[in-house]
Amino acid sequence: MILRLCAESVINVMKMNLHPDFEALKNYCSILEERLLRLIVEKEELVSTVIPNLEAEYQIRIGSLMFHKFCLQTEINKAKRTIEIIQSSLNRGESADRQSIEKTLEVEFSDWEDRLKEHLAMIEKAREIEKSRLSVEESEEITRLYRRLVRKLHPDINEETYLQNKSLWDQVQSLYQRSDLKGLESVWKIAQGLEELDSEAPSTMELMREREGRLKESIKEVRESIAEICSVHPYTLRDRLVDSEWVLVQRRILNKEIADLSVQKSRFKIMAEQMTREHCHE
Repeated sequence: MILRLCAESVINVMKMNLHPDFEALKNYCSILEERLLRLIVEKEELVSTVIPNLEAEYQIRIGSLMFHKFCLQTEINKAKRTIEIIQSSLNRGESADRQSIEKTLEVEFSDWEDRLKEHLAMIEKAREIEKSRLSVEESEEITRLYRRLVRKLHPDINEETYLQNKSLWDQVQSLYQRSDLKGLESVWKIAQGLEELDSEAPSTMELMREREGRLKESIKEVRESIAEICSVHPYTLRDRLVDSEWVLVQRRILNKEIADLSVQKSRFKIMAEQMTREHCHE
């Protein structure tokens, strides 16, 4: 009796697997997996390669001039503030203290100095990216390896084996973000030798529909993430940065502003230094 029930159960499962609707849904889930795989690779390529390269190009072509402009604006505002402090002391019939002025400027312009440091760090990072930019062949090989590793290890595609291989997947993410080709090659060798868990496709329509729902939700999330990345700087400047005329115009505008600010800086610094000599004590 028990053997007969077991046999009937096996037959029922086999029939389910052979049912046209089940097979169609199974094939559809395979299509969704492939679609999700492509989107995951597209998103990670955006985050790890396209966006850093666009930011580097922007900083080198335009950001460096923006940094120069911001430096001049900071110096002008410091000189203006020095003049204001000294004039305020004179209005009260007092002499200003040089050290007190310096401390006041240090406090009031600390945020400006932090922004300058951050901007300078971005420019330096951009220069490093330019120096270490991979060849077309290396970039293609990294993408190819990453695609294989996504198929093998990504949690949305490998639900049953993810926990077993989580640490390896985390390592893949780190290596890909650093464009570490040799590291990815080493991980791929490890991934090829992993023991596979029993990760066969779901055996009932209910389980297969659940799989379909999870895949569709993952696809939606990745698409939304890609759309968000593409809606903000620096991706929004992608077409403009390859337009040499647009870049030239922006540089001309910034160079004109820098020239005007340089004149203002000289004027206000001379005024501030003169007032400091005449009305400040040590």
